[in-house]
Amino acid sequence: MRLLLMLLVATAVFGNTSCNQKNAENGFIVNTNKAFLDTLFKETIVDTIPSPIAGVKLYSYSATHIDSTYFINFHKATEKEREEYYGPISPSEPNSKDIQYFQFKDAASGANWTKINDTLRYLVMGNSSSEKALMYKDSDFIMSIYTESVSMDLLEWTKDYISISQNTGGYYGGAHGLYGSSYYTFDIKSGERLSYADLVSNESLPKLSALVQQNYEKLFGKAYLEFSDKFELPNSFAFTKEGLKFLYNPYEMGTYADGLREVTVSYSALKGIIKTAYK
Repeated sequence: MRLLLMLLVATAVFGNTSCNQKNAENGFIVNTNKAFLDTLFKETIVDTIPSPIAGVKLYSYSATHIDSTYFINFHKATEKEREEYYGPISPSEPNSKDIQYFQFKDAASGANWTKINDTLRYLVMGNSSSEKALMYKDSDFIMSIYTESVSMDLLEWTKDYISISQNTGGYYGGAHGLYGSSYYTFDIKSGERLSYADLVSNESLPKLSALVQQNYEKLFGKAYLEFSDKFELPNSFAFTKEGLKFLYNPYEMGTYADGLREVTVSYSALKGIIKTAYK
């Protein structure tokens, strides 16, 4: 009975098709079939953080996919086939994938948020449709059980910008699982994701790097020099109430055991470095 239930769950999410189109400005494929939001993903309003913009609400969309194919095949196998199984572990649970991401809705003009919403879906699903984003490739079943979880957290939301953290983790085979996070900051007026080029001028970028390095070394020392020839700004930054936060993932400036490392620089320290629009 348990296996039957797993099979039903694994196949229930694939009853919808989607159409994709090229987003010329951003250069990625976006899902244009909005019906999938109601069929594959559960919609939940996020009311823990009050909206700073009248009429705009934040929603979370989440879905779980369970694929028991390898799990079932293993338990159907003969004793000899099990003995010859060459994976690192014996399968005991089905593969699973959890996806959660944000979408903004504007009661007055939904089009204002289209670019941000499309980007948020793309960051989680890539070029896939909603159905394919929840699937595993056949090769994922060869060696071991795979699990993955992708979720988003809201770091800061003002009338001018939004900062979001995307968190990914799972087991993909090997000695241990993997995890990491990325910060994404959007300019609300343009809908564009901000980069360092938007934040500081070319002349001020070395000053920003030196300031982050100073704060980093106060917290974590200079052991990063064992892994990198020089200090480098991370790929991820976010606006927070405390200041501008920078995120280093495992292996980025240290070992896996070092984990995530965050460095926050106060806005007062950034005066004269970041552009006036983002103070």
